[in-house]
Amino acid sequence: MQIEDFGPTKQVFFRRLLSTTNPMTCREVMMRAVFVFYWVLGAVTQLDAAHTALSIISILVFRFNNPEDWPGIFGSPSDCWSIRRFWGQFWHQIVVRPYTNYGTFISRKIFGLRRGSQFDKILVIFIIFFFSGVLHSVVSWQLGDRNYSGDIWWFCLNFAAGALEVVASQLQRAVGSKADQRDPSIRQTGISWSKVFGFAWVFFFLFWSLPKSQYPKIYGHVQDVLSEMALSNMDN
Repeated sequence: MQIEDFGPTKQVFFRRLLSTTNPMTCREVMMRAVFVFYWVLGAVTQLDAAHTALSIISILVFRFNNPEDWPGIFGSPSDCWSIRRFWGQFWHQIVVRPYTNYGTFISRKIFGLRRGSQFDKILVIFIIFFFSGVLHSVVSWQLGDRNYSGDIWWFCLNFAAGALEVVASQLQRAVGSKADQRDPSIRQTGISWSKVFGFAWVFFFLFWSLPKSQYPKIYGHVQDVLSEMALSNMDN
């Protein structure tokens, strides 16, 4: 593995599929696929470990709570057959409640949208993703990452992907309802294939988008380390 594996050209996918000067290689495809699992498992492991440590301190050390007061923060991977379910069912919901409160305040108090209206729901969900991106961006900035603004872009992109799913599901219902009337068995088969397609869609979305937000951080971090090593060797 080299620093060039995370360079600017490696962050591009679609534009390089038909490129003859810098084509996509099988090695890059494999790295992207592995990186999806690495990123998800890494985030889940770190957050779950912190949650477990805090629960042990709270339950066994200080005896503030009971075990049932500390349920798991992540759902089942089997729920990840859409971007909306990935964030709503599988991923932790630690910041959802406060961000929802911010979203409803902005939507209803500042913009004056009617509670429960379509625009109200859309704006609240967007604010949840946007604020999540801002928070991650601030953390990345504090850690010295160069592409800290990419976190905002990536979370907003997830919102857009979820919105696209809503449109696609509405079209699917409109088309599927007519087919169900002709043959009810089609419905069960359609649901099964929808989940298969959904898992593939979520994986491909992360496969495409994660390198755009995470590769620049890795690339910049490695560059900083190499620069520090070069300066250290010069001093010696």
